[in-house]
Amino acid sequence: MVDCRDKARSTGSDPAGDRAGPSHRESPISMPMNTIWFPLVASISMVFGHGVEADHPRPTTSADKAPDVWIVNTRRLPSDACGEGGEPDYWRMAADGSWTPAEAATLLAVSQGPIPLVVFLHGNRWDADRAAAEGLAFWGQLRDLAPAARFRFAIWSWPADRIARRNRPDLVVKNIRSREEAAYLARFLDRVAPDVPVSLVGYSYGAQTILVALRLLAGDSLDGMRLERRGAARRAPMAAVLVAGAV
Repeated sequence: MVDCRDKARSTGSDPAGDRAGPSHRESPISMPMNTIWFPLVASISMVFGHGVEADHPRPTTSADKAPDVWIVNTRRLPSDACGEGGEPDYWRMAADGSWTPAEAATLLAVSQGPIPLVVFLHGNRWDADRAAAEGLAFWGQLRDLAPAARFRFAIWSWPADRIARRNRPDLVVKNIRSREEAAYLARFLDRVAPDVPVSLVGYSYGAQTILVALRLLAGDSLDGMRLERRGAARRAPMAAVLVAGAV
């Protein structure tokens, strides 16, 4: 859990979330920072080595037919809840490209030979559909970069829809929310098995969420928040790639 006894309450409005699953787009729009992704992806490709099983192939099961792609959706969760406002909604991509509800336990399950986990956090003013589409585009780039690697990919979809016509009010609220979102992310990462390599990729305010979450995991107290660690000490690496970070 996250201890918030000393947290000063903010008064910013909270963007409404969306409990419904994202729609699947056959041709997701390309990221404006595509030219940046490729060199950055190379910096986390070494983690994928933990997921290559060429020497000891696994028997193929029906679950292997579906991409190991997930959405962790916090859009319906309240802000200023220190990560204790409820459980995110979990969705997994099916073999036909549709999204089906799933359980956190399935996402966090450890297979024989831990599968690396990549978590993508988007930036401001991305609705649920855009987060899914851009996340899928990035997953495709990773898959093309390391076609032999097995890795689990999670799109972290947080309430970043535009909430004001003017820029400043929107940015003020999102700056607060992206920091508070770190409590949900830190609580999630604390549940990841210590032998699972983790790569965090954040764009804009998503980068700020990653930095605050990592500090909470390290034991720091930020904005009155402190994480009460439940998981075991990590043995596998945890890497972070920050793009155009709003920090």
